[in-house]
Amino acid sequence: MSQYLGELPNVKSIFDDCFTNQVYRLLTENQGAYFYSGLLSYVANHYLGGNNVLFQILNVSFLAALIPVFVFRILLSFVSIRRAFLSSVVFIFCSYVFYYSPWILRDIHIALLYSIGLSILYTPFKVYRLLLLCILSFITFYFRAEHGLFMLFMPLLYVYEQTKKNKIVHYSLIGISIVIIMGLSIIIIPEIMAIQKTLNSYQEFTQDAAEEGGLGKYIYRLPMGLKELVAVLYSQMSPFPSWGGIVNAKNFPQLIIGLVQIIAPAFWFIVWFCVIQILRCKDYRSLLPNILILSGFIFLAFLIANSSNINPRRLICMYPVFYIFYVIAKENYPFYMAKNMKRGVGIYFILCIVYLFIKL
Repeated sequence: MSQYLGELPNVKSIFDDCFTNQVYRLLTENQGAYFYSGLLSYVANHYLGGNNVLFQILNVSFLAALIPVFVFRILLSFVSIRRAFLSSVVFIFCSYVFYYSPWILRDIHIALLYSIGLSILYTPFKVYRLLLLCILSFITFYFRAEHGLFMLFMPLLYVYEQTKKNKIVHYSLIGISIVIIMGLSIIIIPEIMAIQKTLNSYQEFTQDAAEEGGLGKYIYRLPMGLKELVAVLYSQMSPFPSWGGIVNAKNFPQLIIGLVQIIAPAFWFIVWFCVIQILRCKDYRSLLPNILILSGFIFLAFLIANSSNINPRRLICMYPVFYIFYVIAKENYPFYMAKNMKRGVGIYFILCIVYLFIKL
């Protein structure tokens, strides 16, 4: 598709084919991704000697490299510069962002848009920042409709939390937001119905894929309710076991990808374990600002909403929110967190041993 769009005579033709052509409008949630990749292809064909897969991959990797810049800006609102810098480096190399950075996927684009939005969300209120959050939600919608609609929580939370001190502005903006959302309901409701169909197809696809191996095949045999809960928990350490890429590697590049794939599930399991442990401390909870607590609940709602598809690449856009809890704890309780990190590593290792024992 990018090659076809890149061969069109001008940018207007690319825009028309992506957003006004009735054939391609059927691919609503892909329009933004097609336009972006088509625009890159157009530039490559006309100015860089031609479009190819490597050029598109390098662009995705470039966007992935921008994510820690905004993660750093996010963390600066909560911890010291040194802690924010080190934690941003750890995040990019140990999270799923690094693993998915060399793939041509919309998820990296969406993760970058979310990171930009989150870096705005935790700053003092400005009207232009509110407008930027709305624009980011609009752009994200055309990359994936579900993520674009969910991203509306950012301008709403920004208005609710950042204007509480000025009651007149606070309630005025809330009222305006409600009116705008009601006005958009004509557009949003049909999209939600379309999203429900998409989620059903995701669940069917994921269930079929899960039957091929790993623990996923057992999750979708669980009763309703318990299945969604276990799927959410499993998604935070998926794929498990994480060495499948190494076992199935047929060449050296696949072996390298398999080695990278091992890191993210183990790292994210340790992050979850440490945060759950530290949340038991009252002193730690008192350090958390209200907007971060609300963001944490929204993150949990996001996980539940994505329980129909346990692939972590659809979740990485919201991972910086949960990572903030971990970094704040590292900043204020370093020895306690170091102890829990060792425990987390031990528990993850035990789970791997148990899995191997069950497979025997």
